[in-house]
Amino acid sequence: MIVCSVNKNDALYEVEIKGHSGYETIGKDIVCSSVSSSFILTVNLLEKINSNFNFRSDENIPMMKVTINNYTDIDEKILDNLIECLSDVSNQYPKYLKIK
Repeated sequence: MIVCSVNKNDALYEVEIKGHSGYETIGKDIVCSSVSSSFILTVNLLEKINSNFNFRSDENIPMMKVTINNYTDIDEKILDNLIECLSDVSNQYPKYLKIK
């Protein structure tokens, strides 16, 4: 199962995903593809707007994490959109993606 953790307060917005969905074998896993694509698309967009963020990933765990300190309104909308996309996937595949 992929676990998505969200930490949001007045000064910090952080989203982290960890794990494998287990829906299908690696390379055929549509849940993993959806989550990874949504996350990378979000990071690329933050980069294009010159947002001040930190991105970490580790294929061995596997995990990806984006952190924004003192986020702007547009940063917030972008990360909110990521959570909405992941929520849609979680609603369709609740055994494979959990958001907390």
